[in-house]
Amino acid sequence: MTTKKILIKGLGADVTEAAVRSRLNRFGLVVQVDIVREGNVADPSALVEMDIGDKAAEYLVFRMSSIWHDDTVVSAQLLNH
Repeated sequence: MTTKKILIKGLGADVTEAAVRSRLNRFGLVVQVDIVREGNVADPSALVEMDIGDKAAEYLVFRMSSIWHDDTVVSAQLLNH
């Protein structure tokens, strides 16, 4: 396994590092979560570093919208694939 960086958008203004970590822990070890609120405070992004394999990272990015909020469109992008 290697460290993967995942950029997540559309999490909502009230998102916290703890919430992101809690949701993603079942997919692998979450090393770091940074919430980026610069630019648009109402629509922050999360930069997540995880120690997971390639297939697990691809699956996580594919499933991202269905594991967060049912009423919110979430997008994820694997940055170092």
